[in-house]
Amino acid sequence: MNVMIFVYLIHRVFYRVAEFFRHWYVGGFRAYWRFIIRTFEGFDHYFAWKITLNHFGEPMYGDYSFVGRCLSFVFRFFRLFLGSIFYAGFLFVAAFIFLLWILIIPYLFTRVFFSF
Repeated sequence: MNVMIFVYLIHRVFYRVAEFFRHWYVGGFRAYWRFIIRTFEGFDHYFAWKITLNHFGEPMYGDYSFVGRCLSFVFRFFRLFLGSIFYAGFLFVAAFIFLLWILIIPYLFTRVFFSF
């Protein structure tokens, strides 16, 4: 009978460790991915990158004069350019934070078990 309790406890320890890693990596990745997608959707409401790209050649505010077309091109170009830089910067920071989050468990494991 005592052997079965020992086997059960070992099984529960391994199960809990595996469940922790599944929760940390799989569940955390899903939550972080949802956060990134929602943030990009919020940015798209502000920058309207896709809409600006679709209307890139059209004049703004119905100004079909030469100056209106030139200014529209310049404004939309800079809006797309700055939006792209902002998106790329956010994606870079988000990827860096995700990488740190992925590596924190191996780092702590090595610090606890292999610190001499």
